[in-house]
Order: sequence, then C-alpha cells, then structure tokens
Amino acid sequence: MGCMRDLSTVRGQIPEIQRKDIDVLLLNIHTTPGSDLLSRFEFEFTPTYLIFKSDGEEVFRSNALPTVSDIINLAES
Repeated sequence: MGCMRDLSTVRGQIPEIQRKDIDVLLLNIHTTPGSDLLSRFEFEFTPTYLIFKSDGEEVFRSNALPTVSDIINLAES
C-alpha cells in the first residue's frame, strides 16, 4: 500500500523537479513497460525509487521516498 500512499506525494513533487529540467517517469509494474523495466533494473519491492544522472548512471535506489532536494542534488551530481 505504500506505493499508493506515496503516489499523491510524488505527483505533487513532479512540477518542482521538472522545473530543474529533470525527467520523471512513473511506472505501473502491472503493465508491459513497467514489467519490462522491473526485469531490467532488478527490483523486487514497490515502490522502488531510482534516480539516474543524465549519463544513465544510477545514483539512488530505495523503497523510501526521497525528498525533492535529494532528487535534484543526486540527479545533478
């Protein structure tokens, strides 16, 4: 249920994150794109939050919702 509880919080964070020219992708693991990425990035629990730098390097992976400032700092590092 954590993923549903966090969903409104995440959606509220998106505009601030996008203002920093950072892309946000929300996936449902019960769809083909979500299932494909679940396999590709090998995560087992939802929600799982992944942050990548612009070069594709993964810099964050957690089941805990990161703060907007953490997302921005990690993505821009």
